[in-house]
Amino acid sequence: MKHNMVISQSKTEGGKTVMISILIYTVIVVFSCGIISLMYYNKAASINWGDSNPGTTKISITAIVFIALLFTVYNIYVTNVSVSMGGDRTNYYMAFSGLRKSSSLGLEFVFDVVRILSGNITTVFYITTFVCVALTLLAYRLSDEATPATMLLLFLSEFIFSTFVNLKQCYTSAFAALFFVIAIQDKGRKSKYLCISLIILACLFHPVGFVLIPLYFIIKKSSGKLFKLIVYVMLLIVILFFEKIMGSLSILLTPVFPSLN
Repeated sequence: MKHNMVISQSKTEGGKTVMISILIYTVIVVFSCGIISLMYYNKAASINWGDSNPGTTKISITAIVFIALLFTVYNIYVTNVSVSMGGDRTNYYMAFSGLRKSSSLGLEFVFDVVRILSGNITTVFYITTFVCVALTLLAYRLSDEATPATMLLLFLSEFIFSTFVNLKQCYTSAFAALFFVIAIQDKGRKSKYLCISLIILACLFHPVGFVLIPLYFIIKKSSGKLFKLIVYVMLLIVILFFEKIMGSLSILLTPVFPSLN
């Protein structure tokens, strides 16, 4: 009887924690989308958020850093109220601790930096959320087509939560978002070098990044609004079904890259 009461109490507390987490996330999403929308439609708001050229950029760097920090704080909260690490986080913990070899050169570099700074694996989780959210917001800033509705869809998708557990995939996805924006808008030789750099970075974190190589040549050979629309629809599908698509690609690439298994 006593044992059943303890289990029941534990479930109740767990349910409260989930509800609080959902509420906090909802508040952060509403607040972030509010900032993004204000800067998109209101020049005065852009100036207040540190944009020296209101009307020419959709979101200031200050706002990007602030929103990325909000989601990082949420990651810190979720991590600290979790009962155990579990799932992929356990695998990353083992790789960070040297108990198993990391399959990602890019992630191993992040591990090395955090070790130098005397951090632990949770520091890696927090840095990943901050960097991936910031890079994705930077892609939004650079895009000619994206609107606040684009970011709302992103925040309502699995992407933010994936930055808590799917580290390699999320770094690759963030670099890919920047890649697509720069490749499609193509503003000269500088864009070419940036695209090549982003492909390399994406590949260093996850082999899925190699998919960007043929896509780059397809983008270069194609033009027109219809093609842009197709690309953005594809990106939207990836955002909405991020975890499932990344999982399927990992399975397909496992014969070539056994470390993904």
